[in-house]
Amino acid sequence: MLVLEDVSEYLPKWVRLPQFPRDRSYELVESDLEGVEISDVKWRYGFRQFYVSSPAEALLTLRMFAWHGWRVKLGSSLRELRSQELMYLPQDGRLQIQVPEGQYWVRVRYVGTQSEWIGAGISVVALFFLIAIALDWPSRTLRLLHSRSTIE
Repeated sequence: MLVLEDVSEYLPKWVRLPQFPRDRSYELVESDLEGVEISDVKWRYGFRQFYVSSPAEALLTLRMFAWHGWRVKLGSSLRELRSQELMYLPQDGRLQIQVPEGQYWVRVRYVGTQSEWIGAGISVVALFFLIAIALDWPSRTLRLLHSRSTIE
């Protein structure tokens, strides 16, 4: 029941989901390898950050759905991982990250999808047109009144 656990983060606060028994308790970050230490976990809306100490290459599974708008950065240089470096867990769609041996920070943040950015751009352009029309409205009204008074 991972869906009911994490989906509430993206719902309006007034929505109340029914409570179902969980099949198990999911950790925020899990590893497929013994000995991987995960600490300093910060888990906020659209942003996740944690520190990893791994004795060997490991696969981390995050308690969140894999979605195209998420970006992952690793290490002190915080290089951004390419999308093909992200993997998905087939059973429940959680985000998985392959991490190399070592100690470093992992940051995962939501930057939005291409369609969200296009929609925001269209909205901004439409807003500018509406403002331009609203600012020009009084002068058009005066011109219309003036033209009617000269006709009569």
